Amino acid sequence: DRNCQNVTVPPFVKKIAPYAFAKCKNLIKVEFSDDSHLELIGENAFFDSTLEEITIPKYVTTICENAFSNCQNLKYVKFSKESELKILSKNVFNRSAIEKISIPQNVTIIEEGAISICSNLKIVKFSSNSKLESICDDSLSNSSIENIFIPQKVTNIGIKAFRFNENLKKVIFSPYSQLKTIKEESFCGSSIQKIIIPTSVVHIGKSAFLQCQYLTKIEIPTNSNLKLIKEQAFYNSAIKSIY
Repeated sequence: DRNCQNVTVPPFVKKIAPYAFAKCKNLIKVEFSDDSHLELIGENAFFDSTLEEITIPKYVTTICENAFSNCQNLKYVKFSKESELKILSKNVFNRSAIEKISIPQNVTIIEEGAISICSNLKIVKFSSNSKLESICDDSLSNSSIENIFIPQKVTNIGIKAFRFNENLKKVIFSPYSQLKTIKEESFCGSSIQKIIIPTSVVHIGKSAFLQCQYLTKIEIPTNSNLKLIKEQAFYNSAIKSIY
């Protein structure tokens, strides 16, 4: 029934199929019981619906591509504290109205465009014991994030990952960062004021900090493993000092 407003999913349901609730223009809320055995939310499951809030059950390990894409009323997404989710798939929350999100600790990869073009998104949090390893291309671009902490195990920040986050002023890396690569246009067009490049970084890609017009200070530790800074990496920034 595409006119339903509230849906309660029975605890024995293990999978929500592709397009199951896509384009449901009256849907407001989906609820799961505490003993839900849901494991998978299929691709485009809630695509372009009017869903406003959802709490993802504990046993969900996979949320497929575009599952909540273009849900322009979706402001609140919560995960169980014991969430077993491992991947935020491609475009999963793309073009939603999410204002803040706490990434479950077992997530190892944020895929392309996963939380991109979310203009209301201001806060992205990771747990102190986050297992995140890769922030993929365009995954958190075009949002209103104001600051971000990059967890220890992240080795790759993808192309355009944080591009055009015009409110992004502060990027903090774990003191034990394992980051290797900051790829092309990763932080292009942001408002970062200072950046400390982790010692583990080997490669800073083309235009990585292009047009960061408030960036005045760059710190590269003396024991840095940095081997390559590509063309236009800091082009049109406000750098006053590199040390």
